[in-house]
Amino acid sequence: MAVPALTVDDIGDATAYYRTVLGFEHVGTAGAAIAVVRGHGVTLQLCQQPNEEQAGDACWRGAPDAVLLVGQPRVLRRQWEDQRAQVVPPEDLPPEWAGFFGLTDGFGNMLAVGPVSGPVAAAKRLAGKPAEDMVIRLHERRRARAEAPHVAELRAFYEKLSDKRDIYYMLFSGRLLHWTVRALSRVPRDVNLVLLGSDLPPDELAWVRQHLDRPFHHIGLRVDDQVAWEFLFAVNRHHFGWIDSDCFVLNGNLFGELADIAPGVSMNCAWSWDSGCGFPVANTYLLFVNVDVIAALRKRGLAASPSPYDYERQNLGVPSRRCYARRPSRAQRRRLRRILARDEAGRPAPPGGMAYFDTTVMHQLLARSCGWPVHRVRSLEGFRHLRGLAVQDEASDELLHVGAVARADPLDEQSGYFHDSGVRLLYLAAEYINLDELAGQLPPYYTDRLERITSALAARGITPDAARELIREHLVEARGMSDQGAAAVLRPAANIEEFR
Repeated sequence: MAVPALTVDDIGDATAYYRTVLGFEHVGTAGAAIAVVRGHGVTLQLCQQPNEEQAGDACWRGAPDAVLLVGQPRVLRRQWEDQRAQVVPPEDLPPEWAGFFGLTDGFGNMLAVGPVSGPVAAAKRLAGKPAEDMVIRLHERRRARAEAPHVAELRAFYEKLSDKRDIYYMLFSGRLLHWTVRALSRVPRDVNLVLLGSDLPPDELAWVRQHLDRPFHHIGLRVDDQVAWEFLFAVNRHHFGWIDSDCFVLNGNLFGELADIAPGVSMNCAWSWDSGCGFPVANTYLLFVNVDVIAALRKRGLAASPSPYDYERQNLGVPSRRCYARRPSRAQRRRLRRILARDEAGRPAPPGGMAYFDTTVMHQLLARSCGWPVHRVRSLEGFRHLRGLAVQDEASDELLHVGAVARADPLDEQSGYFHDSGVRLLYLAAEYINLDELAGQLPPYYTDRLERITSALAARGITPDAARELIREHLVEARGMSDQGAAAVLRPAANIEEFR
């Protein structure tokens, strides 16, 4: 049998990736440009052929570059997701690859992973599923124990706040101060904004406490927005809002409009997407939550976590932790059948063609089934990629959402987020604009990052002025903003001292 040959742009990086992330064994080399790795029942050749157009831009092209047949694909998928590999779920593959999942390796190659055929392999897979479910439940119990003291600390912080009305929360993790400060500079001083930091490095923690004059609570555990939402549902006793740290509000009056929430509404939102069932679903970038609806659903036995839900095992990808999506309960499924179509297994299908129930979606759907819909204060369209559009989220002269800055680093050549070089270039340019204005006022890491971003742009022939023009053109031509709106986005953030 022929050994699949995978083209990579750096043989050392590729060999290290296949060994440390995917669990292959490095078994030999042939000169300086070929390495042989073996694992999961297959042997692969990694062939170095520098190709900037291919590297990092993998997409499903109808046939994978290599096929792996294993006894328990679900187990291998979980292991790879734990290693932050870029897994492609089965529903995103063509019909002829039903039962397989995919992987993009960051070097322009696609791997397909499916089950070994035959009754013995099938029996092993069936036997493995209950064990896998038990492992997930065990991890969830460990997760709950690990998070409980941090929820208690947040609750104690909340109870000490002098003003608990109409709070907006902004969460950020380490190495994102430049985005957080820029978004914060667009929030009027009279907005009741509370900052939540997660697992910040000591220098950033000290910097925030010294320079940002807003109520601030530090969560010592690494959490992302999906986990933080659960904390907020557990703690807040008054209606509250959320704003992403890469969401720029150019009309400060929107905060008051969103906070004016009616009793018969579960959430007020600015972005939403079509469920395909005759009603909108709110995006979480900027919204306001009715806590009375949370309490009412709880009394009816229909309480839902705001975290994602999935019928299959899904690792949420929280760095250094195992946090899985929730599973819809029987009561939740019965309720959802009233408003959702059925999938092939007869279960209520996630709305809008989504593969799973995204953050806050399960809560929104259960609330709607009981008579509490979401209300669109603005009708910007989110998740436009579900309709095949190139730009995920609509923008206006009032609002801009960048997206994924906490998950996607344009300097990370292994990141699967940047599906083409143009998207990576936009993020590099946006990083440069933020850092050029703020790096000198932030901890030393940011000055070093500015140098690396500047070098990465220069390697692509992009000058600082060209980077600014690139973003301006993107805002006007791709996002549909006016010249004035784009100028408002590009307006420098306030001097740090003005935050005090």
